[in-house]
Amino acid sequence: MPTSRTISYDNLTTSTTQYLIKGLKDQIFLDNPLLALLNKNGGTYPGGESIRINLRTGRGDAGGFSRLSDASPIDKQIMEPAWFTPAKLYANVTVNQDESLDNSGPDAMISILEAQFDTARRTLEEMVEEQLFGDGVPTVAIPKPLNGLQNTVSTNPSTGIYGGRNRATNPEWRNQAVSGVNLAAFDYDQLVTDYSTACLSMKKEYRPDVILTDKDVYTKITKFATNAMQIAPANMVDLGFKDGIGYEGAAILWSPNCPAGHIYYLNTRFLKLLTHVNGAFKAGNFIESTGPIAKVQRIIYAAQFICDNPRMQLVRSGVT
Repeated sequence: MPTSRTISYDNLTTSTTQYLIKGLKDQIFLDNPLLALLNKNGGTYPGGESIRINLRTGRGDAGGFSRLSDASPIDKQIMEPAWFTPAKLYANVTVNQDESLDNSGPDAMISILEAQFDTARRTLEEMVEEQLFGDGVPTVAIPKPLNGLQNTVSTNPSTGIYGGRNRATNPEWRNQAVSGVNLAAFDYDQLVTDYSTACLSMKKEYRPDVILTDKDVYTKITKFATNAMQIAPANMVDLGFKDGIGYEGAAILWSPNCPAGHIYYLNTRFLKLLTHVNGAFKAGNFIESTGPIAKVQRIIYAAQFICDNPRMQLVRSGVT
């Protein structure tokens, strides 16, 4: 007897699942301000075991010329890629035998599916946000994780490997990092200083557009926020979030998943949450569980969080 098989339950759920999957994606990326912001600048990758990213870290070759000048490329004009392994996450939609027997009508079963999909949505949203603040190190539970901020914007940027490139031998591949100010000493002047440090120029594309931190630091910022800071930044208003604080157009957000005492000054123009070209979320057929008597549908999320110009990012640590 086979350990798993497709069941007739799929006949009822095919169209319902398609509808619920779309709603699940919309709720995850539209209801969460951080994910909404990253999704706005997202894109897709074509599949495969690795994602190739062309770097935007340096300045190209340029200068004057005369009629007889040679035109030949130099080393810095040769595009060098970084390589990232796609993350693969999932959440299960499970209907046990008792639920199936007690709610055998289509309306009743759809109601159960909606509840289970809502649970899957919250699970995936929490998992993705947790991963975004993680270190990207594989575990037994999650062998292919998202490359989180603890690695993407490192507190020790002169060491380690990111995107297959060694930061120690590629200084242009390092983010900015500062420390040395505790929570009691962190004030408006320090926020301004950090923001200015993160700006490589005053051009809009070179300035942070989001500041991420933990709840304690965020609470401290709200206490010294000026009247101008208490107006929601345009980039968040455009995404439907009309409340909040910001500085120089950068939204200030907090997350329970942010490492304690960290403040990330991020330029999301160079950060992307890339999803598989066939869709951010894919749902398979319901199959019978090999353990408890239940029907299980796995919702898969294939994506990766990447940065193609770490120099545009800054982290302050130790604000505790």
